[in-house]
Amino acid sequence: MGYSVSCVAGKEDYSNKLKDLGASFYPLNINKSSINPISEIKLLLDIFRIYRMISPAVIFQFTVKNNLYGSIISKVLKINCVNNISGLGTGIIEDGLTSKLIKILYKVTQNFPFHTHFQNTDDLKYMKKLKLIGSNVSVIPGSGVDTAYFNPKVVSANNNKVFTFLYVGRLLKDKGLIELFSAMRSLTQGKINVQLHVVGIRDLHNPSAIDSKSLAEWGEKKYITFFHQTDDVRQYLSSADCFVLPSYREGLSRSILEAMAMSLPVITTNVPGCSHLVEDGVNGFLCESKSIHSLARAMDRMTKLDLNKRIELGKNGRKMAIKKFDIKLVEKSVSDCIIAIQEYDK
Repeated sequence: MGYSVSCVAGKEDYSNKLKDLGASFYPLNINKSSINPISEIKLLLDIFRIYRMISPAVIFQFTVKNNLYGSIISKVLKINCVNNISGLGTGIIEDGLTSKLIKILYKVTQNFPFHTHFQNTDDLKYMKKLKLIGSNVSVIPGSGVDTAYFNPKVVSANNNKVFTFLYVGRLLKDKGLIELFSAMRSLTQGKINVQLHVVGIRDLHNPSAIDSKSLAEWGEKKYITFFHQTDDVRQYLSSADCFVLPSYREGLSRSILEAMAMSLPVITTNVPGCSHLVEDGVNGFLCESKSIHSLARAMDRMTKLDLNKRIELGKNGRKMAIKKFDIKLVEKSVSDCIIAIQEYDK
């Protein structure tokens, strides 16, 4: 017997594509950064209403609010749920009211999920240390990457005359974009012939969003080019010489995984969710978080490598992606959970 799939999420441009894949879609009015009690109670009731209406065999949940509220509602409705902690984020790491509330809710709900997936060992250790998570947990290779789709053989190689760095992701301060733009300015002032391509996604409701004025000012720089959001980043990856993500913290960076699968060397920060993917000198370089100088030094170092060495770094990255992070490994973890729940319910 097969399964039908229902998706509950905030409505956006990609919602209709879920329907195209054969899933039912139920829109949810959710503000990720809101802590307004009235809004949050309404959200809790909306999730309850939808879960009760669908009455699923199992619920897979992602992001902080869905994990926490969904765990409470799943417990009330007696439905097994599997949570995915795809990254802790500043909401729980930094001190403040929001962090305290999140930690209290995690502590209360820690044994509600049937299973909890983490995307890196650092986040798991952090939650265990604070006793915010139950015992039925495991670490999965992020969201995985389709190494057949992200394959350097399916797109044309670049013939750049100017060394090209690439950033793909949301336009957030937490992604280290201010440091990246500043590092680019430092490199060009040092007469190093480089350019930066930014394939960016606006996330205006995120408290870390970079304002439009600042983006417009950086966009006027000759060495930075912004591209609109796209469904297919492979051509941008194949047109670059190096991928760079100076993030402050990740769950397990999907954009780095895609760059690795495309045999692109990577520069990223020595933080959870990034350092798990890049071995310094093996498939890229690591730099210090929030340090313009350290990032610029790593970028300068990359530009000075000969082509054969850069190709070697890229090939090493693809081998790692295939061996450790292929999407088939994630799919197996999901199917294993479904089988375990079926056995548990017998």
